[in-house]
Amino acid sequence: MAFDPVFHNFNDFVSVMSMWHYQTDIWETIEKNNRPHPFIMAWLYHYCPVAAYHYLVGIVPQKPFDPVWLAMSDYVNGGKMVDYLKKYGFDPLLEDVKRYIQAVSAYRQETMIENAEMYPTFRGGAIPPERRYGVGNAIDAFGGNVRNLFLYARTWTFLITGWRDAMRLPGNAELKLVDVEIKISTKIPAIKYPFWVWRTQEETIPCVLGSYDYEDWIRSGLLKLASVAMGASRAYILDPFSTRILRVGGLDTGDYRLVIEQLQQMAYSGPYSPNNIFSRRFLCEKCAFYRYCFIGDSLSPSIINFSELKGKFRFSG
Repeated sequence: MAFDPVFHNFNDFVSVMSMWHYQTDIWETIEKNNRPHPFIMAWLYHYCPVAAYHYLVGIVPQKPFDPVWLAMSDYVNGGKMVDYLKKYGFDPLLEDVKRYIQAVSAYRQETMIENAEMYPTFRGGAIPPERRYGVGNAIDAFGGNVRNLFLYARTWTFLITGWRDAMRLPGNAELKLVDVEIKISTKIPAIKYPFWVWRTQEETIPCVLGSYDYEDWIRSGLLKLASVAMGASRAYILDPFSTRILRVGGLDTGDYRLVIEQLQQMAYSGPYSPNNIFSRRFLCEKCAFYRYCFIGDSLSPSIINFSELKGKFRFSG
């Protein structure tokens, strides 16, 4: 990957480029709502039908480590990044983090690219194995990969302030993580979803993490409905890779409701095909149901014979 010290292959690069696919908001939403929740069923079926199947049989998601989500959560709780890193056991690597931040700033200035540190040409963020002595447990807690330490520092130092500046908010604007209940239709119970919310004296701005280049239809719909519920005049998708923001527009609530209801019915009845495995396997590595689809690097028997999963559930919506 880019931080250790460079991308070793194109798949690594694609994986980092797609860091918004951690899907942490899905796993958080599952924890906050009763199951089986019709909206979550629809959302998971849209994401991956097999994930919807695992949810239906009652499997508890095992959330993968998400350095962006953790950094933002710590930021909203207040305090300094260095104190959190000490708490996590990274005292011996604080100077490495400082050098990484300096290297990012210098490389951005040199290239005039806002997210230059995410590309293969960036050589910062390397930590030799001998420098990692004594921080093995801390690295394990950070997903077992030292690059997550730098993604954490990047989020705290560059992403959050960059997003705030892009929205033209004052320096004292507050970022909060707020659970908002969203009502989709009379057939679907309200869903409690965690929004990243910027607040100033003049306005409240709900946000979600996502891609600037690929607007996730379900998240965008939630964001637009939250804007109405919160009386917000604007709302954004925040892109952790490019650092850019995407302002969402209006929403045809009738179409959104209709599609969600249809996805819900499909989720209950199947078929349950492992769509991401066929074309976007890097997404599987960040799925909370990964261990139920793979044995090591190989597909589990139930996934190889995924057609047998069809029709095992016939819930009424």
